[in-house]
Amino acid sequence: MQDSGLVSVPPSDPILGRLVRPSWIAGLGPSTRLVLIWLLTRALMLVAIITPAENWAHNDPFYYQEKLRAGGHIGEVMLEYPNPAVWVLQLPDLLSFAHPLLYAIGFVVLMAALDAGFTWLLWRSAGRRRSAAIDFWLIFTLVLGPLCWLRFDMLPAVLVGAALVLAATRPVVAGVLAAIGAATKLWPAVTWLALFPRRDRRWPMTAAFVGTGAGLALISLVQGGWDRLVSPLTWQSDRGLQIESIVATPLMVARVSDPDRWPIELSSYNAFEIMTGPGRESLIQAASVATLVGALVILALAVLLTVQLRVAANRSASEVSWRIAMVALAILLVLIITNKTFSTQYMLWLAGPIAVGLLSSGGDSEAARRRARISSALAWSVIALGAATHLLYPICYPPLTAAPGTPVDPGLLAAATAVLTVRNLGLVALTVVTVVLAVRPGRASGSSTGPVDPTPTEG
Repeated sequence: MQDSGLVSVPPSDPILGRLVRPSWIAGLGPSTRLVLIWLLTRALMLVAIITPAENWAHNDPFYYQEKLRAGGHIGEVMLEYPNPAVWVLQLPDLLSFAHPLLYAIGFVVLMAALDAGFTWLLWRSAGRRRSAAIDFWLIFTLVLGPLCWLRFDMLPAVLVGAALVLAATRPVVAGVLAAIGAATKLWPAVTWLALFPRRDRRWPMTAAFVGTGAGLALISLVQGGWDRLVSPLTWQSDRGLQIESIVATPLMVARVSDPDRWPIELSSYNAFEIMTGPGRESLIQAASVATLVGALVILALAVLLTVQLRVAANRSASEVSWRIAMVALAILLVLIITNKTFSTQYMLWLAGPIAVGLLSSGGDSEAARRRARISSALAWSVIALGAATHLLYPICYPPLTAAPGTPVDPGLLAAATAVLTVRNLGLVALTVVTVVLAVRPGRASGSSTGPVDPTPTEG
């Protein structure tokens, strides 16, 4: 059977399968199983939402509703987000009757719908069979926790994931989705650099990306003016040293012995930042340099991918999709670790490329089996980092962010800082590994150009 790209189905990781497919539902049909498993895992998500340990994560939907209800011209509403993001955030307000709790419920329902929609897309792209990609998405979002449904980043994460899934078969749709993602949270714009090099899909995807992005930017300009159009960029550039950022880690470790020397406060940018202290300004300057270097690395990865795909023009569609997924993952990781800001929900950005890497890993050749092993290892690494991130926020945040002068248990502060440090070191290590995979894909992809095995997994 001819290789059709992402319609091929790799064998599901047996460990992932055991986690998300208990034996007592083995007799059900494939689609029924998937719906039931999704409902079970999402029921656990809802249970977690209402536990006291997650209270810190509840604030954002109420913040969105408060800002929307404050009134004023759209040019004055939530300047940290582009205008299209505000349009989406207005949707739950249509039926909230101005009640904050009803808005929060509507917001959670909207994020859950996006979650379900991406699960369905993975199901459809895997030939309507279970795949490791579906297993990964279900587990990763569950261990990352209720934050997936309580922050806005589910929307751009799903849009980027969908763009990567559809890039091989529907380039115009992929370009439109990537542009909408960029119009709502900016960072998805960098994924175009990974989508562009695919020669047979390049120009339709790019035309759709540029056209959609330009159209949304024009509407935003007319509606809010120039200052509002660029406010998300200035908002990001003016921010300080956020406590979860990689560059802030040395100071977070140092403050375990003297928290008041490096006070942490909630800044005007709605983020916990290190406000003062020795080394703070130097690290902010270092972050600026790192961001510049990161941008050059991102551009280099995109150029290298273009060259690789041009040289290896006879590669299978699945191998090309896998390479694109690896470069997209590397680009997003570089973007994360070189920035002075890092919020917990950024971990969602990694889900789309990992899922596509798993979707593109099927086949009987040795190269395909290597890709499957690499993709599975990356998936488990991201799941582990997601679990550490959930432990960090919201569970470990109280000792980390205690106001200056507030007594803090030294043991709790040390434990919370250890979780933060391990998570950040893990992200750096994952970035290095992924960049190496993106730069030197030969070992993972091999020289085989034959079709991948389209045999579906056991239903």
